[in-house]
Amino acid sequence: MGITLKITPHISADRNVRLEITQEVTKQVFSVGGDNLTPTIAKRSAQSSVIVNDGKTMVLGGLTRNDSDETLEKVPGFGDIPLLGYFFRHKTKTNQQTSLYIFITPTVIATEEESSVVTKQKKDALKEASDTAK
Repeated sequence: MGITLKITPHISADRNVRLEITQEVTKQVFSVGGDNLTPTIAKRSAQSSVIVNDGKTMVLGGLTRNDSDETLEKVPGFGDIPLLGYFFRHKTKTNQQTSLYIFITPTVIATEEESSVVTKQKKDALKEASDTAK
């Protein structure tokens, strides 16, 4: 269960990048009653194709989810007694909203010099993030 992101890049002669993007989010859904031996999987997916200039950032969104769960906790036996059982059980309702946004910055590397510059930038960014976390 999780998020799958598939990106197929196509680079043009003028260094623009066409990205074919497939997003998929899967989650196990729990059901009350019935046959609980077989899990139920909820799957949401979106496909898009975008053109992005070299080094520019684009934001991809659109996968949102609203989950609501209801849980009943009760003392075995006493929670089932009519009227009196109300004092031996507890019902909880929760709502959760999730939005997925993906930021993509394609970089076209055509020469060894460009590769060295990009590698140095990424190393510096990782070192800075590591130093900040300490």
